[in-house]
Amino acid sequence: LDALNLAGDTIVILWGDHGWCIDDYARIGKHSVLERAVESPLIIRAPSATNPAAYAGIATQGVVESIDIYPTIAELCGLGDQTPSTAVGSSLVPMLRNPFAPGKEYACSRWGSITAVRTRSHRLISSGGINDLYDLTGHRYELVDIASSEPAIADALAARLGVQSKRGGTTYAAWAGGDPRLAVPP
Repeated sequence: LDALNLAGDTIVILWGDHGWCIDDYARIGKHSVLERAVESPLIIRAPSATNPAAYAGIATQGVVESIDIYPTIAELCGLGDQTPSTAVGSSLVPMLRNPFAPGKEYACSRWGSITAVRTRSHRLISSGGINDLYDLTGHRYELVDIASSEPAIADALAARLGVQSKRGGTTYAAWAGGDPRLAVPP
């Protein structure tokens, strides 16, 4: 891109397939709602006008979904106001402009009749009316079901199952709210 002088106007997206459990949880395959099976790599390199050099290469920790890619591309191309209502994702441009900007509050996943909701700190898995809750702050994957010791968190996440999350303040300006500390660096 640099050799062809296209780097300044080109969006590069590396997006991979979701993962495999290879003997994780004593299973082989990707057909589940476990963290290992639904996580996927996503790297977006936007033109420097969107992604200031001060933040280049800094990973974000926000919750995102694959359905956010289309609205992101549309906004980067200046077509955000033409995004169809069927594109239910939220643009990731706020996170490209500042990797410390928040992602979605949660993301949902489903495999067959099993559903899950993931926040930055927890994953709730619901199957057959039984909810398992996992704290992911100390370990990246589901290890110990804490639903019985944290019923308030389990109930709050269960209420979100199947409800599409939207990022608060879908534009960077709305999210930053005029705070000079959050201004886009030159």
